[in-house]
Amino acid sequence: MHPTDPDKMVYYIQQYDLPQRTWVDLTENEWFNWWRESKTADETEMEIDFADFLIIAQAVSATLKDKNT
Repeated sequence: MHPTDPDKMVYYIQQYDLPQRTWVDLTENEWFNWWRESKTADETEMEIDFADFLIIAQAVSATLKDKNT
């Protein structure tokens, strides 16, 4: 028997636990910048004020956080 005989080799797979990453949400200023840029890029002149946008953005963010933690 040869030590590299594939029928006789023992394979060992070491499994590592990946560290859990903490959720990092956007700041209100980052949300505002994203909202402002989306308003200027949208040709349909979307009429949604920042307060309403922030409510929607925070709801989406909370859903994503739940799914990823």
